[in-house]
Amino acid sequence: MDDLRAELEKAYATVLDALARKDRKGFFAATQDAPPIPPEAWEDNLDMLAVAYPSLEKTRFLIAHDFGGFAGYYLLEEIDDPSFTTVAVYWFHRTGGTWKLGSGKFGSSFPTDPNPAKNQE
Repeated sequence: MDDLRAELEKAYATVLDALARKDRKGFFAATQDAPPIPPEAWEDNLDMLAVAYPSLEKTRFLIAHDFGGFAGYYLLEEIDDPSFTTVAVYWFHRTGGTWKLGSGKFGSSFPTDPNPAKNQE
């Protein structure tokens, strides 16, 4: 599992590096089914992409699992509201011997306190 985690983090770092360099071609080479942003709108959408693909330093790793050519990287995300926890999964697809980040991420937020009703009192 540690090898898979390292491989997925390396693939994700390639995506972040392309965004940091504002390299549209590099971004699309490292992703699969990313938002179709035309060249003329690339610069205008970099802020949105930075939010969509945050640094892993702002997360806590949970587990990585290979589903046979597809892999999930599960993590906890830090959010602004400490009363909620967000669990997310990034999907990757192995193509040509390398992992590519799949489209978006999937996640769910829920109250950190197991009894949220008491917070209403």
